Amino acid sequence: MENLWCKREKADELKELKKKERNDERLAVESRRIEMKQEQEELELKRRMDDEKIMNMDLSAMSELQKKIYIGLQEEIIARRYSSGT
Repeated sequence: MENLWCKREKADELKELKKKERNDERLAVESRRIEMKQEQEELELKRRMDDEKIMNMDLSAMSELQKKIYIGLQEEIIARRYSSGT
């Protein structure tokens, strides 16, 4: 009878260990998801800041080639913003 009790106790311990492992995995996945979301938000903020810098460039002192490049970049920014709805 005692042997049966020991087996049951070990089975319960194993069950709890597996439950803890699943929970730890779930927490790790959730933590990584949050990290990725923060990274994405930081990248979006950096892109917006870069876009704003390009949109506010003074083109009057630039050569024609530079103007064409920045006008093209500005058009890309405008198109991207209109297509994303932001």
